[in-house]
Amino acid sequence: MQLKAIGVSVILVFSFGLAELKSQTMFVREIGGAQTSYALSSIRKLTFLSGNMTVSQTGINSDTFSISQIRYINFTDLTPDFSNHYIDETESFTLYPNPVSDELLINYSLSKHKTFDVDIISIDGKKLIFKKILNAQFADGKIIINISSLPQGLYLCYIKNDETAKVYKFIKN
Repeated sequence: MQLKAIGVSVILVFSFGLAELKSQTMFVREIGGAQTSYALSSIRKLTFLSGNMTVSQTGINSDTFSISQIRYINFTDLTPDFSNHYIDETESFTLYPNPVSDELLINYSLSKHKTFDVDIISIDGKKLIFKKILNAQFADGKIIINISSLPQGLYLCYIKNDETAKVYKFIKN
């Protein structure tokens, strides 16, 4: 009965997703972290049978997923975008020290009327640890972030604004 309810929920999510569809791709994220994407134009049918979801594509291809192992089905890619975009040469960021023990310092030089986000994220991209939105007009060109309570490990610092984005890796000792 519970499996049938999950299947019906997935169908409803799929139906509402199609009704409000702005994307042309369906993403299936498994609990283990793997994500499979399908162009909607290539999906012939979805079937929910015996605790499995089968995505049949045009042609012979089909993929079967255990419903209990699906984290979500979505029509927007929820994978964090850590790609490096064009960075204006008049704008710069410097993170130090690396490795860091207690305080991470970020020096920046930006146009005075820009806002930007600073996010510190776990290396797997699943946990947002710190978030701050700054306006360069009112900031002094330096951010000090206390990370003394973080466990040792590798982290990502994602700095972005409307035009640019940059990812920095740092090690917490």
